[in-house]
Amino acid sequence: MLHYTGPGGDASSPSRTDLSWTRSVRPHRLMSTGVDTPTQYSCEAYNDKGVTVSREAHINIKDVPAKVSKVTVVRREANKLVLSWSPGHDGFSPLTVCHIMVRELGRDPGSPTRVHKVSVPPFQDEVTGLKAMTWYNMSVSCTNEIGRSSPSAWVQSNTTEGGLSVYKLAPHRTLPIGRCP
Repeated sequence: MLHYTGPGGDASSPSRTDLSWTRSVRPHRLMSTGVDTPTQYSCEAYNDKGVTVSREAHINIKDVPAKVSKVTVVRREANKLVLSWSPGHDGFSPLTVCHIMVRELGRDPGSPTRVHKVSVPPFQDEVTGLKAMTWYNMSVSCTNEIGRSSPSAWVQSNTTEGGLSVYKLAPHRTLPIGRCP
């Protein structure tokens, strides 16, 4: 027999719920509706002689992750920025993916915000394919099995000046006089 007492209640209060399961169920899982905050459960086991054993368990309720913080540009290059961030509380469920939103400053109205998806940990990634000497706004959110965190505050940074590019020229072609392509 499992006895549940909700927050602020005691064993004699109307918030008490009795739930039971049998030993044959493997693994021992219990689904209880209406519990939406971390709480304490106590479990009492009885044998044929009436001897009881009692144990307590603290139950955490899974939730979406908390907001990411400390988004930092750790390296700037001509076509990429390297970001690191501190994840918020994982909501009692492992973080699996983070989303980096990248928005070019001064962009044309209607041009989309780019979303870069990265597996975590580690909580660092390169945002590539950027234009040289361009300013960007970036924000990060992370996801667990329940959902996605709120996005972090926007961080602004720019790429560096690009280096020289080497282009291969097409072979020179001569045309007879008086004939133009």
